[in-house]
Amino acid sequence: MHVDPGLLSERSGWLAKLAPANFVGDYQVDEASSVRLPAGSERRDGSLSLKANGEFVLDGLPGLLRIPPEREMRFESGRGVWKVIRVDGEARLQLEFLALVDWEGGLPFGCQVCVAKRELFYFIGDPDEGRRVVLKKLAR
Repeated sequence: MHVDPGLLSERSGWLAKLAPANFVGDYQVDEASSVRLPAGSERRDGSLSLKANGEFVLDGLPGLLRIPPEREMRFESGRGVWKVIRVDGEARLQLEFLALVDWEGGLPFGCQVCVAKRELFYFIGDPDEGRRVVLKKLAR
């Protein structure tokens, strides 16, 4: 697992919390997210598990890899490796896929999930449309 050294050297406090160990755990789609999702995607049990060894497993995440018109809204499940990165000064988790359920052709190189305090989030489609999927970290 790799963490950008710049994440930990710029400031103490919040950036120090971006250490990969702080992300390890299980996350579930927040119930409030479902009201903003496209019809038929209100499933609330989608999850993402980030392991300490840098691997992840996702199960039933709505629209994570939606690429219209080639790939419409689906509940994505698969596995791969993750790392903390920074894009334009903001922390993100980079998910690199090793396997995806029902994926045809070559695997995508990966995707990014945004970081905000104790939750992760991504958008289905255009962020201006407000279809934000929030993943809350479950208590251990």
